[in-house]
Amino acid sequence: MDVIRRMAERIKKYIVIVIAIPVLLGIIGWLLPVGKEISAYTAESMISLGDYGNADMNEPSQVITLLSNPAFYEKYTPTLWEKYQEELLKNFHVALEKDKIVQLSMTGTSQADTVKAVNDITNAFLKLDDHYYKQKESIILNSIQTLKDEKVSDDTKVSQQKFIYKLETEKLAIKPATLLQSANDEANTSAGNTTFSSKDRAVLGVLLGITVVFFALVFPEFVRRS
Repeated sequence: MDVIRRMAERIKKYIVIVIAIPVLLGIIGWLLPVGKEISAYTAESMISLGDYGNADMNEPSQVITLLSNPAFYEKYTPTLWEKYQEELLKNFHVALEKDKIVQLSMTGTSQADTVKAVNDITNAFLKLDDHYYKQKESIILNSIQTLKDEKVSDDTKVSQQKFIYKLETEKLAIKPATLLQSANDEANTSAGNTTFSSKDRAVLGVLLGITVVFFALVFPEFVRRS
């Protein structure tokens, strides 16, 4: 009871300070300038690689090498390369998910720019892939047509039909790369530095002030006992 009485006397004696410290720290917390919050956004797309006998475009390891090379961006996404330069290679990543599915991802401070960059790179790769796929398809179709137009004897007719069948089967087996998932705002995950609002900082300031006052009132009792 003596402890409580002495603490009450101290509160009464220093009432102005007891009230002023939490209020002052609350005001400081409210007015304290805080730097602008910077968030990092990651945009992702997924591609299933094609299969038409072109290792550079169909094999995951080769594709990862291709998309890690500045030459690809300089040639197929010149605007993007001009904007980001070496930062593009630092923030853009290509990874094998499973089998022949690759993930393209990029991290940046602007959500819209990051999404656009990933989609631009994805579309550039798909456009290049489509070029090589159609090139392969055209070769097969031309070969089939050439065989069909060729005049052969009855002895070689069967062999001709076998070659045509083989080419037609190959035509059905080849496939281009396909887009499984494009980058979009909903698919992005963001992580950034969390900042407190002015109200939050004011509340924390008041709580800190109350804590300081409490220990200031209790400390003399510990000194007295020791």
